[in-house]
Amino acid sequence: ISGDMTIGGLIAAMMLVWRVLSPLQTGFTMIQRVEQVRGSIRQIDGLMAIKPERDPQAIVAPLKNVKGRVVFSRVSLRYNNEADPALVGVSFEVEPGEVVAVTGRNGSGKSTVIKLLLGLYAPQAGNIKIDAADIRQIDPIELRHMISYVPQVCNLFFGTIAQNLRLANPTATDADIRWACDQSDVWDEIAALPRGLDTRIGEGAADHLPTSFIQKLSLARGYLKRSPIMLFDEPVNGLDFEGDRTFMQAVETFRGQSTIFMVTHRPSHLRIADRILVFDAGYLRLAGPAEEVRARIPPDLI
Repeated sequence: ISGDMTIGGLIAAMMLVWRVLSPLQTGFTMIQRVEQVRGSIRQIDGLMAIKPERDPQAIVAPLKNVKGRVVFSRVSLRYNNEADPALVGVSFEVEPGEVVAVTGRNGSGKSTVIKLLLGLYAPQAGNIKIDAADIRQIDPIELRHMISYVPQVCNLFFGTIAQNLRLANPTATDADIRWACDQSDVWDEIAALPRGLDTRIGEGAADHLPTSFIQKLSLARGYLKRSPIMLFDEPVNGLDFEGDRTFMQAVETFRGQSTIFMVTHRPSHLRIADRILVFDAGYLRLAGPAEEVRARIPPDLI
């Protein structure tokens, strides 16, 4: 201020101040990183504390000769005490090998039926049986071994296309994968990639893949398992007319071999179903043979 400091002295003073403040800045940055690490550790601790679905010491006999008969008996479910019931007193029977279309308004309980069959939730009232066995008495891992599931949103994991598909069936051969990809009409697209089945996808890479390609991979993963029970939740999201037609052809291939549940709004799917379930606000409003139910569905209910 008095003009006694030279320019060189000012620069030197600024360098000294910077030398003092730099460790402080580094310290504040490290505090943020320490908090991030602590949060990650808490998440890992929580994950490791989750009780496994199966006792590691338990000896479980694998289920054999599963036919795929499904019975819901007065099943009710509420996700939490404050929420409206997701399902109320739902009862129906499905014979082995039937194709079932599950339809209704959004939020009516269609996907809840799928989640209950998968064992992701337990009914708070009533019971669900597969081949006369209550699913609460079936080992949850064995339960999922007998079910193929294609969700609304496909999750791809970091790895090759083949590795992602083999998540459903780790012992699948390349020929099995080719067959499943042909069923979903995605093989030609995979073959056109520089590395084919060895192409790495997942995480950020999935953002650059076409929606139709991802959905076809999801369907191929479901087909690859060839389970006695197959669950499809809005299976043709992101697909065009040709993709929908290919899916219906695949359903015809599995008809009689697997019990198929399709959560859908598409009239074309209702036409190929053997049985239709119509939900509204958690209640099963209509159920029965497809020819009878189609004529009785109110236009505003789907």
